[in-house]
Amino acid sequence: MSADILTLPHARPLRRTCCAPDQRGLALWLARRRLRLMLARELLGAPDSALQDAGWTRAALRQEIAKPMWRG
Repeated sequence: MSADILTLPHARPLRRTCCAPDQRGLALWLARRRLRLMLARELLGAPDSALQDAGWTRAALRQEIAKPMWRG
């Protein structure tokens, strides 16, 4: 009895999509997440004068915090 050996095709490289980001995409995602967490934690409770010094308005800050992490 002889055996037939089948060769399987090579795996295709993974395409870079939102589901499989490259390292730059992951780094950008993490940076956005860190920024939004910091904004929510530190600036949301700050007085309006401190927000103005940082270049933020309370409405802009709330809008930035509410953005999904995949948005710029």
